[in-house]
Amino acid sequence: MGTVYILMATGGMVALLAFFGCLGAVKEIKCLLLLYFLLVLVIFVVMLVGGILGYVFREKVHDTMEQEMQASIRMYGQKRAVTRAWDATQETLMCCGVNSFQDWGDQLPDSCCIEEEGKKLPCRYESQNIYPEGCLMLTEMFVKDHAEIIGAAGIITACLLLLGMIFSCALFKSIE
Repeated sequence: MGTVYILMATGGMVALLAFFGCLGAVKEIKCLLLLYFLLVLVIFVVMLVGGILGYVFREKVHDTMEQEMQASIRMYGQKRAVTRAWDATQETLMCCGVNSFQDWGDQLPDSCCIEEEGKKLPCRYESQNIYPEGCLMLTEMFVKDHAEIIGAAGIITACLLLLGMIFSCALFKSIE
């Protein structure tokens, strides 16, 4: 639910930002164009800093991910969002636990059990029906495989933000 609220708030802010830009352009209100420019500049700087920090600290991603996964595995079954996230990750990536199925201790979830023909096979610790690999390495590989797409989306977004700032400055200067 937290993600939904964040997306709703972000969407509202973007809509408000677009409203300022459109109203400033249509009515030729310099104050709104300046406000639009400044807000887009702030977003651009935040994205730039986030990208730089992500690049600089990319080596620490492994340790951070492992710590977060180990911490969240203890909340499995207690928090619905954590349970759903672990189940989705294990079923999608066909993995079990952080480093192996042994991370689960006594409470091996059904999402660790191998699925054949749409049905989960029964699994216990001594069974061969458990996904053998841990999710940490598979998650890292997934992120690395999709890093180019994420990076390209960031670059395209930054270019669009720059274009918006250029056009708002040009319109600001043309208004007398």
